[in-house]
Amino acid sequence: MRILNNDPTTLEGSDREKITVTVTSTGTVEQVAYSLNEKSWAGGVFQLDPNQANPYELVVEVGYSQNSDGAYKVVLTGSLGGTSTVTLQQAPGQADDAVSYTVDVKKGV
Repeated sequence: MRILNNDPTTLEGSDREKITVTVTSTGTVEQVAYSLNEKSWAGGVFQLDPNQANPYELVVEVGYSQNSDGAYKVVLTGSLGGTSTVTLQQAPGQADDAVSYTVDVKKGV
């Protein structure tokens, strides 16, 4: 997996590569929901398959339990190498946040 255009939410992975999604929180009770290709997803690991979707669309939604100082780190790691990290830092009074990823599948690699 690799980052495209220096944008950690725009990625490219190889056909059949496994992508691991890890979310950690600080300063808040963890509240995370996932959507993969517009369907609810439990999180964890998904495998790229251009016959299923291309590109893959991943949305990670988070909630904050306090009025400030919460943060989430969202890390995507490819089984063939590559890591993308996005930090969501809570603004004062902010209740929730989200990050959307696009993962293009490169065939024949």
